[in-house]
Amino acid sequence: MSKTTAMQVVVPLQSLLTAMSDGVLITDEYGHRTYANPALGDILGVDPCDGGEDPMAPSWLPEDQQTRYSQYLQQALEGRIGREIVSLEWRLLTATGREIPALIKLIPMRGTQASAVPLIWLIVPDRAPVAKEEADPARQSQLEEGMRRIAAELERIGVATNAASVRHKAAVPELGRLSPRETEVLDRLLEGHRVTSIAEQLEVSEHTVRNHLKSMFRKLSVHSQAELVGLVRNGSRPD
Repeated sequence: MSKTTAMQVVVPLQSLLTAMSDGVLITDEYGHRTYANPALGDILGVDPCDGGEDPMAPSWLPEDQQTRYSQYLQQALEGRIGREIVSLEWRLLTATGREIPALIKLIPMRGTQASAVPLIWLIVPDRAPVAKEEADPARQSQLEEGMRRIAAELERIGVATNAASVRHKAAVPELGRLSPRETEVLDRLLEGHRVTSIAEQLEVSEHTVRNHLKSMFRKLSVHSQAELVGLVRNGSRPD
């Protein structure tokens, strides 16, 4: 069932993923590697899915990173990855033994009790992660556009029930600073719920919800719920 579910993600996305210049790997939460686009194979010089039936970490991850890789798989298996997009600093080991820095965007898809959760690993090689103010705007925009296109296609085929949140975070990278709980509050705010309703749904006090909102205001440099919603929905800030 795991491989079937992951491949259901791959087939409608095949033309998009094949054309991407960044590496793409799709696994299930058990670690079975079901798809890699040609760009990732070119980067590594080996078949990224070689031995994909083995849930152990792939050989193209240095030994000191394999435990970390397995930890993320375990978190996915247990449903403990709280964010729709997780940014990871990584290194890749090429066929020649050269280590190259990489930035990986891990996108866990929502699953059900009857199906596995595909994991999309979007891999940007040959650049060490840098501070936001130092990042190449064109390169960042290209990466975000790729993520938006993936999210839109996943929504179209009905695989990612949280595709809207994926799009929001791609469009407003600052949302990656929010905690999982703050993201839950934000999602309900975007659905039109008020503080009282959000508190009831999350089984917390209204005071706690307001504290989460204040924290989001501070992290995103906004001053009200209206400004917060406008930023997330339209990418706009008040003049």
